[in-house]
Amino acid sequence: MARPYRAKVLMNNLPEDIISLFRRARSLPRNRRLGFFASGFVGYPYHLFPLGEGIEKPRFDFSRFDCLTFVEEMLALTLSDSVDEVLPTLDRIRYKNGVVSFLTRNHFPSIDWIPNNSHLFRDITENFEHTFIEKWIDRKTFFEEHGYRYDGGNPVFARVSVVPPGSIPRRLPAPLVVFFAKDNPKTIFTHAGLVIEEKGELLLYNASSEKRAVVRERVSDYIGCKRDILGVKLLFLSSCCEDSG
Repeated sequence: MARPYRAKVLMNNLPEDIISLFRRARSLPRNRRLGFFASGFVGYPYHLFPLGEGIEKPRFDFSRFDCLTFVEEMLALTLSDSVDEVLPTLDRIRYKNGVVSFLTRNHFPSIDWIPNNSHLFRDITENFEHTFIEKWIDRKTFFEEHGYRYDGGNPVFARVSVVPPGSIPRRLPAPLVVFFAKDNPKTIFTHAGLVIEEKGELLLYNASSEKRAVVRERVSDYIGCKRDILGVKLLFLSSCCEDSG
C-alpha cells in the first residue's frame, strides 16, 4: 500500500510531496497526467466526506478520499498549470461558479456536478445504447438534514441518460469521468470514478468504500461484480486532452 504523503505544508498550503509529484507531471502531455496522478494514489485510504469549506473540514486533503473527492482532486491536479492554481481549480470543480459554501457545493451529480462542470467534458453516453433514469431531487430536505436553511424552491426533476451495464462497449475513448447509477431514494448516482486506458486496457480508478482504499481495477471486472448498477454516465474529458498533440 502506498505511504500517505507527509503532513508538512509549504507556503502555498500544498504538502511538499504533492508539489514534487505535480512538478514531475509537468513534462507529461495533459492526456497522460490524469493517469499519472491517479496511479500515484492507489492504496490511499477511503474516508467519507473528507473535504469541506475550510472550517470544520479542509478544502483539500490528498491523504484520504471518498469517490467524488478523488475524482475532483485528480482533475484539479491535472488541469492546473501551476501549483498556485490547484486550489482555485478544485474550487471551480466542487462549487457552482467557484463560490465556496456548503449551499453552492455540487452535491448532486445529476443536477449540480455534471451541468456545472460541462465545460470539462463531452457527454458521450448517448453515443451508445442507452436508457433514461428520472427522479425528483429534493435539495431543500437535503440541506435541512445538514442544518442549513434553503430557499431555492421546489424539488428539481432530473432526467439523465445512462448506458446499461450490459451495453458498456469494450472500447471507449479515455480519459472518462464515470458516474454509476443505483436504486436510491434521494439521488441517481451513488459512485464515481476515472477511466484511464493503459496498454490497451480500460482501468477504473476509484475510491472504494468496500475496499476502504483507492483502487485500480478493470472496468469490466467492476461492472461484472456489481449486480445493482442501473446504468453508467460516460463523460469524455476533452479538457484533459487539449494539448495532447
